[in-house]
Order: sequence, then C-alpha cells, then structure tokens
Amino acid sequence: KDKRAAWLAGLIFTLAPRHISHIYHHLNIIGIQFIPLVILCLRRTWQGIRSYYFAVWAAVWLALTFYTDFYNALYIGLWATLFVLWRLVWERVDLKKKILATLVTVVVTAAVCGPLAYSMVQEKNSGGYPEWGWDLYGADLASFVLPPPYHWLVGERVTPLYKRLGTNDWEATHYVGVTVGLLALYGWWRNRRDLNFWFGTGVFFTVLSFGPVLRIWGHAIGNYWPYYWLVQKVPIIQMAKTAGRFSIFLVAALAIAAAFGVREL
Repeated sequence: KDKRAAWLAGLIFTLAPRHISHIYHHLNIIGIQFIPLVILCLRRTWQGIRSYYFAVWAAVWLALTFYTDFYNALYIGLWATLFVLWRLVWERVDLKKKILATLVTVVVTAAVCGPLAYSMVQEKNSGGYPEWGWDLYGADLASFVLPPPYHWLVGERVTPLYKRLGTNDWEATHYVGVTVGLLALYGWWRNRRDLNFWFGTGVFFTVLSFGPVLRIWGHAIGNYWPYYWLVQKVPIIQMAKTAGRFSIFLVAALAIAAAFGVREL
C-alpha cells in the first residue's frame, strides 16, 4: 500500500540490467510489461478479492505474455504453478472458490493460447525445431555481481571480464546491483513471513538459471543441476533453451523485497 515502494519495485524490475541488455538483440525478451499484472491478479484471486474477476484478468495478461514472448510465458507459468501450490499448502478460507477461480484462469488461457501452443509442440515433435542449445547460455555465478558492460562507470573495465564467462555479453548479464541487493536483504529481514515465498522462488529460479552445469568465471564445477532434470521431465522447456533467462524471477523477487526494504526505512 506504499506507493513510493511500489514505484520503486516497478522501476527495479523494468530497468534491470538483465532486461536492458537485450534491447539491441532480442526485443521480445524485454516484453515483460504483463508479468507484474499476472502476479497482481493471481494474488488478488487468492486473497478472495473478486476472485473470478481477477482470475479472468490473470488469463488475459497470461495470454498477452504468451503472444509477446514464449520464454516469459513459460517463466510466469512456472511461477504461477509454484504460487498456487504454496497457497494450497497455507490457504484455509474459501479454498474451493479460489481453486475454481484458478481453474478459470487455466481454461481461459488454454483456450486463447492453445492453438499456437499446439502448433509449436507439433513442430518440435516433427523435428522442425532444433534440439541443440538447451544446455548453453547458463548464468555464471560471477555474473550476478559483475556490472554490465554498458555500465556508465565501470563498463570499460568489466567488459574484458565478460569474455571469461563463455558466452555473449547480453546473455551473460545478470547483475542485480549493490543497492537493490542491500535493500532486498533488509526488506526480507524485517518481513520474513511476508517474503518467504519470494525468497524461495528467487532461489529456485536462480538455480534453474545456472543451466545443467554450474560455472564460476567460466569454470564448470558441477554437472546435472536441477535444470537438467527439469528438461528431462518437461521436454517443452528445451524450446526455451537459454537457461540464464530464468533469472527473471530473481529480479522480480529482489524488486519486491527491495520495496519492503524502502517501506521500512
């Protein structure tokens, strides 16, 4: 309910280096505008605030995300699944109504996105979609603390370091920022009960962003991370390929936690 904190969360999410780095390369990746609206509507649905109304709007924003960029639709779909499972564990009031409202979201989204999704799966199964690449472009652990190459102050100094990460600059950019990190840590510490879900999802998506192999400064130190097993169980994730892009929900988690931190100041 703090407008100042809400604006800050929006700015952190929108202007994160992870998104901005794709401006010159993949415009579809920066089509993130509908993701906060999906989160808001699903949250309102499970708060019992006009559940069916917000369930339909959640479906609208999900569908628009899907038609804007398949990657982001996959990420928000996975996040939404975790969110519903979390609420099923802790929810006690009007549970049946909230489950039915969530099913409305699923049905409407499937009806709108189903034809295109079916065509994509058919193309993949027919061999028309290349299978290679799903094990490339995982996030290097060092990239989360390394400022982006276009940083106004240290960009020229860190650019050579990006060559050690084994991928191109834009896919290797996952910097979260010192100020954002400190605000998020403070916000989580003061509001752990409210932010535990976001802390958990932030960690979950960060681990997925590593891809099948954990790397530090370009050196592989472990194989068969959770991303590898997820790809084996849910083959459609192979179509997303670029594992590092899962870090989008680390950005979302940090933005929300930082907003809580600002509210506490």
